[in-house]
Amino acid sequence: IHFNGWLHHREVAKIAASFRIPTLYTNHCTPRRPLVREWLGIGRIPFALYRQRAFAKHAGTTISISHLGLKNLRIRLGQGVPSVVVYNGVPRVELSDLPSNGVAAPRIVWLGSLIERKRPLLAIEIFSRVLKAHPKAQLEIFGDGALWASTRRAAEKLPPGAVQVKGFCPSVIDSLKGAHAYLQTSANEGLAYSVLEAMSAGLPVVATDAGATREAVLHRQTG
Repeated sequence: IHFNGWLHHREVAKIAASFRIPTLYTNHCTPRRPLVREWLGIGRIPFALYRQRAFAKHAGTTISISHLGLKNLRIRLGQGVPSVVVYNGVPRVELSDLPSNGVAAPRIVWLGSLIERKRPLLAIEIFSRVLKAHPKAQLEIFGDGALWASTRRAAEKLPPGAVQVKGFCPSVIDSLKGAHAYLQTSANEGLAYSVLEAMSAGLPVVATDAGATREAVLHRQTG
């Protein structure tokens, strides 16, 4: 049995553990610090701490996609939980498949859900400063979500065509073609797949220091 983020399926996971069913757990997004009540076991579920420790004792191997995720998992379950780090992989993209768009002005791509955690409005605020040094620069925002309307309004305050909010993108790689850099402004992340995809396309990444992003974006080396 494979559980992707077992904390969201803990009841089923406990049953699997109690019957000694071979299981594999993947832990991909645990960037927040656990609450004190969670660690003390005085949350909504009585004796939660005991149950978590008992589960960790009988659980199968857990795969985390970042060292930060593994660290936070061990905070919640204890150091004895069997776990390893295996980074996500992405398809390799031949640079020859990403021709230049022939424009000297920088083209920057932002990609993600238009939600508070991803902070698309911050991306536009940052880009407004870029325009002062590079008036012909362009920012393309791909994604959909609750902040779609507010993102469009913020984009319209800048010079026409400077920021293009293009909505859902069926092909991430196609959206990266001809770009010069990738921008991520998340407030909270596990290890964003889009960052890895941008790197596979040969793009330098400019990102906020959120979650496990620093495990891929090494300052002034890969971004």
